[in-house]
Amino acid sequence: MFNFILAVVVLVATPGPALMSIVGVGAAFGFKVGVVYVAGVILAANFVSLLAVSGLFAFLTAFPRLQFLLTTISVCYLCYIAYRIATSKVGLDTTSKPVKIGLSDGIVIQLLNPKACVIALALFSGSPFLDHSLKIETILKFW
Repeated sequence: MFNFILAVVVLVATPGPALMSIVGVGAAFGFKVGVVYVAGVILAANFVSLLAVSGLFAFLTAFPRLQFLLTTISVCYLCYIAYRIATSKVGLDTTSKPVKIGLSDGIVIQLLNPKACVIALALFSGSPFLDHSLKIETILKFW
């Protein structure tokens, strides 16, 4: 149980792409848009956790090329986001159309977030604490 708690604290306490984007969306677009974006991130995080519980990530290890392709897509998307942040203009730009940020943007960033996959795998398969009941353990971890 101690190892599980330690893994949760270390993995969740370190910032990742989703957290950084949440901060940016909140700062740029305000509370209302930020809440919708956060809802998308949370929905996708739960979906990624369900994929880990279902065994999909374990299944993907049988296909290294597919795993490499998905990792490459994730890294490219995160590099694109980093590039957009690095080249964005500081301050208010009144000449361009405002960007619409929403639920789907939060979902996409979390689905392509490699840290989300690592956290889900570590929590649901790498740190068992109830040997006698996988079902109860999984429910407790989601809770």
